[in-house]
Amino acid sequence: MLLAPAKTPRDIVDRLHAEMKRALADPELKQKIETIGLIPFDTPSIEDLRAYCRAEQEKWGALVKKLGLEATQ
Repeated sequence: MLLAPAKTPRDIVDRLHAEMKRALADPELKQKIETIGLIPFDTPSIEDLRAYCRAEQEKWGALVKKLGLEATQ
């Protein structure tokens, strides 16, 4: 998954998404990804990725609040 700032124009997001899909269709790149221990897979739609990120934020945010955790640097 590639991430970009929230206000990145949609045409740029679409281009990045298309290029990632194109790159991951390359068998040689897939092999290199597997070689370093990762699992290459076709990227979901932009909307599905956004929904996934929102769900993860809600899930983990609720747990952080429930446990009373605070961020430190």
